[in-house]
This record gives sequence, structure tokens and C-alpha cells, in this order.
Amino acid sequence: MKAKDAIKVTKDLEKSLKKLKQTTIYVGVLEDAGTYPNGTSVADVAAIHEYGLGVPQRSFLKKPFEEAEKEIEKTKAKIMDKLVEGDIELDEAIEKMGEYLVTVVKGSWDKNDWPATKDGSPPLVDTGLLKESIKYEVKDD
Repeated sequence: MKAKDAIKVTKDLEKSLKKLKQTTIYVGVLEDAGTYPNGTSVADVAAIHEYGLGVPQRSFLKKPFEEAEKEIEKTKAKIMDKLVEGDIELDEAIEKMGEYLVTVVKGSWDKNDWPATKDGSPPLVDTGLLKESIKYEVKDD
């Protein structure tokens, strides 16, 4: 690699890292997730269960992130290595991380270790709408 090319690569990487530092990936049920057939907001149902508002707490956001903290850091490091090596662009790195974090959250449905409902049925699986509403959003700070 010529010196001129190396300088350009370094400047591009510096620019990407600066932008990345100002970027936040939000994961959860976004405001525009919609409603259930009875008119109840999916975001409201998510908050009720995540925080245990009037029902037993069924954390499908905070708990999975805490449990997967080491794996999340490993995945982030792998994605950053690919970015630094020039194998992927910044937008792709952010997309990969967002998709991975959504997978972590949706994985909590596979465990389903939440308190049962009053009738004994598994919680948070009735229609599947809540799980399918888990998305990520990228915002520049």
C-alpha cells in the first residue's frame, strides 16, 4: 500500500470511528410498534412486563442484556475488528450490531423463564406481536 493510500485509509477510519462514537443503537419496542386488536399499545404492554407494572416482572430487555454481556462485548469486538480491517463499512457494522442485539433480546423468548400468567399459560407468547415488535433504531447523539 502506498503512503498516500495508507493516509486515506487512516483518515477514513478516523472519520468512521468519530461518527461511531456519536451513534447510539436503541433496542426494544419502538414507539411505532402498533397496537393489539383490542387497541392496547404494544409499547405499553412491553413496559408493563419489562418493569412489572401491576403484573410480575418479565424482563425481556434488561435481563437478556445482563446475561449476555460478555458475548455482546465479544461480538462488538469482532465487528470493530472487521471495521478497522476495512472488511465492512461503518453502516454495515452498525447494522450487524443492531441485528445481533435484537437476536439477544428475542432469545429470551426461547428461555421463557418468566413467571407464568394467572391461568398458568406461558407469558408473552399469546400472539407473538410483542416479540416481533423488537427492533433496533440508530440515532446520532
